[in-house]
Amino acid sequence: MSTCVKLILLTGPGKQQHAACNHPCPCNDHEPHLDSLLLLLKQKLGFFGRRFISQPFSMNFECIHTFGQSGVRGNFNHQFNFPTSLAISYQYSFVFICDSFNDRILIFDLCSREFRKSFRIMGNSERPRFLCMEEERMNGDVALIVGCGVFENFTFYKLDVNKNLSLEMNQSSSSNIKPDLTRSNLNNNNKNSSSSGQVCEMNYIWKSMNRSIKSMQGMSISSYYHQLFVCDKSSTPCVHVLNSNNGDYLERIEMDYYPSSIELFHHWNNRHDEQVLIICDTQHVISIFQRISFPKRRNYEPGSVQTNSFRNHNQWKRLKKFSIQNSSKLTIASTNMIVDRASNTLIISDFLQNCIRIYSLETGELLKEFGQDHLIHPQGLTLNELNGELMVCDTSNHRVLVFK
Repeated sequence: MSTCVKLILLTGPGKQQHAACNHPCPCNDHEPHLDSLLLLLKQKLGFFGRRFISQPFSMNFECIHTFGQSGVRGNFNHQFNFPTSLAISYQYSFVFICDSFNDRILIFDLCSREFRKSFRIMGNSERPRFLCMEEERMNGDVALIVGCGVFENFTFYKLDVNKNLSLEMNQSSSSNIKPDLTRSNLNNNNKNSSSSGQVCEMNYIWKSMNRSIKSMQGMSISSYYHQLFVCDKSSTPCVHVLNSNNGDYLERIEMDYYPSSIELFHHWNNRHDEQVLIICDTQHVISIFQRISFPKRRNYEPGSVQTNSFRNHNQWKRLKKFSIQNSSKLTIASTNMIVDRASNTLIISDFLQNCIRIYSLETGELLKEFGQDHLIHPQGLTLNELNGELMVCDTSNHRVLVFK
């Protein structure tokens, strides 16, 4: 005889839909310990981002929020100095922003936009540049992978978000690590220390220093197969593949031209193995590959490094390629790109021409161009698929913009 149990999760009276995210958002103040328990429960249940219908970006570029101050660099909690990358954790409803020249990573609430925490990687002396979020939908594990360094000295770190944020929630009010994750303490800390620029240190799971990578240009991750893909625009253009379980070097995939940005994605409503890898190179060509054979999850032989080419790779088949153009036919310098799965479009940041471009993934047609009079050297992009908001690192303006 089976028993059916229904669990009803209530966020408390008076909770309204947050205007920024159009879904219930616990932005009101309440008891600190209840807030911590609620956050943990939501994370365990996969309250954020388990199964949802992705919302497309409207392409209207209506700015609804700004992190930082335009043209003002600083190291306070709401300031940046050359932000370069972003990553969203749907399980925690946080956005992580790489504040590169301040050598730190800032965490903000995805819905309320409130500052939550600022941290550096313990023992790291290199500049953080790229972020990837690895979220395991089956067991709830959340990890952040950070690519650091410049000029042939690149180091990768994997941080346990679950462990570090859980420790943060358990800190007493006398802890040296502030602000904590309870919203009442958050409000007090924002009032008392928003200008302090306090930074804590976060420990890492593993550290990988691979001297095979000479000129890191971007990275993307397959959470299911635990593979980290890294673009290398060195004298021998290639994509490096690392094991995200331990940082081991797995494979070098050679390319004909220099890769400038990379994106790997799959459709969450389909099978995990329906993965697509998209690479933009310096010849303004977009190459789209589909995974046709699959490695055994978590089962990589140590020390077995392979060298392959995309032209005859046994795991990736080229589906199509197309040249991208801009309205002025100037040189394109793609520094980051993301896929809008709901609209089947590719969103690219152009560092050199100070703009964001949106292309059709089917035809390669330029659908929208924005930013020449608004952005200076944009880099990192991320799309909040819960509500279709596009976040852009307006890097040389030292701010992050949110568009809907």
